Amino acid sequence: MMKLIQNIDVYAPQHLGKKDVLTINDKIVKIKDAGSISADGFLSEAEIINGEGLLLTPGFIDSHVHVLGGGGEGGFANRTPEATMEGITKFGVTTVVGCLGTDGIGRDMCALVAKTKGLK
Repeated sequence: MMKLIQNIDVYAPQHLGKKDVLTINDKIVKIKDAGSISADGFLSEAEIINGEGLLLTPGFIDSHVHVLGGGGEGGFANRTPEATMEGITKFGVTTVVGCLGTDGIGRDMCALVAKTKGLK
């Protein structure tokens, strides 16, 4: 599947300015100055996305995420919910490092690995 994002403000991570970005199968294959990639010929089947007013950045890495939820030291009543894919990716996070925290009874390494594989 091809997508052409036109006129988007790109940080890679340095500021590149307004660009057109072509992706094929969710991989960036071309970044050129805004207005220089047109959806003609080979690209006529590409999904066109208007990037005006949007930012494109590399995915963020969150190095401390309680994927299985947090809390619990005071009992099950003060545990916080498990992470969701929507909650993780909503603000551009694409990679997390899962942490167990201090609750070694309600959570363990096997559960952490299973949850993160489930999110993947």
